[in-house]
Amino acid sequence: MRSVGNIKGRYYERYQVEDVLTFFSGQLVLARSPDGNQVFLQEVGLSRMLPPGAKEMLLNLPGEYLAPILDVIEENDRIILVHPPLGGEPISLLVQPKQGMEPVLALSIYRKLLKTAIQLKKLPLPLHTTLDPRNIIMDGTRPFILFLSLGGFSGKKADEKWRYLLPFLLTGQQLDDVKNPEMNKNIQELSDGLRNLVLHSMNPTFSMEMVLKEADQLIIPRSERKKENTDYKKWILSGGIAVVVVIGVFWGSQIMDTDAATQLEQQQIEQELKKPGASVEFDTIRFDGETGKSETLPPVVKGSFRVTGELTQTNHKPFTLRIQANKQSHFGLKLNEKGELALYQSMYNEQFELEKSGDSFQIKPDRMYQVELFYIAGKPFRISVQERGTGRKWVAAGNVPVDSEFNIRVDGQKGTSFKAPTVAKIDEESDAMTRWMSNHPWLLVKGSGLMKGNSLHVKNGARISLPSGGTSFVFQRPAEYKEDPLRFELESLNGKRYLFHWAQSGRMELASIDGELKTLGVNWAWKGWKPEEDTHISVVTDPTELSIRMEQNGEVRQVKTQPLSQIMIRRITIISQSDLILSDK
Repeated sequence: MRSVGNIKGRYYERYQVEDVLTFFSGQLVLARSPDGNQVFLQEVGLSRMLPPGAKEMLLNLPGEYLAPILDVIEENDRIILVHPPLGGEPISLLVQPKQGMEPVLALSIYRKLLKTAIQLKKLPLPLHTTLDPRNIIMDGTRPFILFLSLGGFSGKKADEKWRYLLPFLLTGQQLDDVKNPEMNKNIQELSDGLRNLVLHSMNPTFSMEMVLKEADQLIIPRSERKKENTDYKKWILSGGIAVVVVIGVFWGSQIMDTDAATQLEQQQIEQELKKPGASVEFDTIRFDGETGKSETLPPVVKGSFRVTGELTQTNHKPFTLRIQANKQSHFGLKLNEKGELALYQSMYNEQFELEKSGDSFQIKPDRMYQVELFYIAGKPFRISVQERGTGRKWVAAGNVPVDSEFNIRVDGQKGTSFKAPTVAKIDEESDAMTRWMSNHPWLLVKGSGLMKGNSLHVKNGARISLPSGGTSFVFQRPAEYKEDPLRFELESLNGKRYLFHWAQSGRMELASIDGELKTLGVNWAWKGWKPEEDTHISVVTDPTELSIRMEQNGEVRQVKTQPLSQIMIRRITIISQSDLILSDK
């Protein structure tokens, strides 16, 4: 509906007034236009005339969380905003006293309203509003702001009610006059992320933009949701309005159930994880029950991702971080009652422990461990667990899971906590693997190992590759070692493969392994090789020669071949059937 012509004088000359609703911050006039349409009229007083173009700006306000404006009537000392029939109820009546609403919904509403308030004050003609709960209407699950003022043109200043909106939504209490909010019991009972956000929002040194940025980065884990459904009692504020649904007249319904909150949360996370380099952090998961419990992080994840968190236990209890495609297929990290770790994969109800830490690395009570799980589509999944303050880090590589949509689950028992669990998108595989290997110049392709300082100690059946361009490394074996000292493969840029084998007998052989094995060069090691001391290996190529060079304590040996053309090395992969220590020197 649009008004016709330039209306002078009072708006009731055009509209038939049926009722007036008085709110704390203004009045809404229920009226009918000459064509019988029902509308709401909102007066906005002016202390001075508006500039040209103000009406057009008001008719095209951004944001879906404002009461829609059908028309703007300009008078000498005010303007009248014409709204369509407004559905919903003041949020101040929908929040259960001393209980609050579900955190997922509360945070979603808070974000939307802060973004809207920021948009308004950045307009060419700044608009102010108050985020007092009495000025916020809920229409189903959509909040919208009811009353506006025109900055310096209305004589009103923006207030600070927005600072107390989130604590009200979460606790059901008005905390405007609380001098030490950090001591408030209701705030103390909030989860870590929400408590910090609430305290920052109430701190005058934090701007609205700063608080919104923090709110956008906070995701509520499923474990922090309220388990029960709450009925929100709805009140009739004004008699005499039967049809108009500014004020609700139905009892016992609720504004949003758990499934809707879950969907809202999921959509928000999916949007966040679409951004390059995006990560989403959740609140700490604490296990308090005597029996085992399982928590699910909200996102259904697709593509390549990383899951991290900090594990602590007061005593040895089973713990699992698993990535689940369905009931019969999942993989991840397990911790047993001895504190030993295992990388596992489960298929068709049969579970396989692919790698174990054994007694080389165990979780100890009251210590902190950084846990990371890496999934890169089409590649083996990988795990790392690092003990804080020691530099000791257990790493393991598994099999290649079938690419799917995954759920992330955390299982634990009393005394276990998983702090700040985070899901991060992996954009660059090389960056993720560098992080996993703590910036060392190698990559564990298969097996498991223990990293400490500048060394990697691997056990049986491990395969370690050097990155593209890597042509040298340093290794050791245990002092009592009696097996073949070293074996590694070389792959050239044209796809040809070569094998270097240093046998227990001392024979060193370089062979081509394309098709059948073909010896290209042989030499013999020096007597008195000491496995526990550093042995330096380097691969040298030039247009006429491929050479493998070994050196220890001044002793040097080389195995050479003269190819028809220069061999350009793409990758070196070390194969170890028993204990091997690589050093980054």
